[in-house]
Amino acid sequence: MVSGSHTLRVWYASPDKGRVALLGQLGESDIVYNNHDLWTWSSSDHTATHRVVQAPARKSGTPSAGNESGLASGTPQELAAQLLKAVGPTTTVSTTGNTTVAGRKVYELLLQPKDTRSLVGQVRLAVDGETKLPLQVEVFASGAGTPAIKVGFTLRSVSARRPRTTSSSLRRPG
Repeated sequence: MVSGSHTLRVWYASPDKGRVALLGQLGESDIVYNNHDLWTWSSSDHTATHRVVQAPARKSGTPSAGNESGLASGTPQELAAQLLKAVGPTTTVSTTGNTTVAGRKVYELLLQPKDTRSLVGQVRLAVDGETKLPLQVEVFASGAGTPAIKVGFTLRSVSARRPRTTSSSLRRPG
C-alpha cells in the first residue's frame, strides 16, 4: 500500500466494534475488532489469526479517550463533533452551498474564527443532505488554499443495515 490506488471498506458499529477490509484484485485482507478480540484474515494464504488486546494504559495527566483537546479522532463524524463543540460566539457559522462527496449530495457548513489572529482560517464540514452524517471534514490554516487536515469517506453507497462485526463469525482453527 505504498503507492497507487487501493480500495478499503470500513464497517463501524461503535468505538470497540468494526471491520476494515483491504480489497485486492484476487482477494482481500480483513481486520475485525470486537471489544478485546482482534481477528485478521488473509484470503491469499487462507489464514485467520486472533489476538486479545488490552486498552492502553493512560499516563497520569493525559486526556482520556473521547476527551482529546486536539484533532485526534478518526471518522468524519467524530472530528465534526469535536469541532462543533468548539463553536461559540467567536465563530462565524454559514453554509457555502451544495457539492458532492463520495457520490453523495452534501451541503457544506463553514466555520470561521472571528479573530483574525487565529491560525485556523476555516473549517468545512460536508454533511450528507439525506442522512445528515458528516462525510468529510477539512481544516484550513489561515491564508491556505489547501486543507491542512482532510478526513473523509469515498464510499459510493450508504446503508442502514448493521455490520457483522462479532468475532463469533471467525473461529480459531484446531
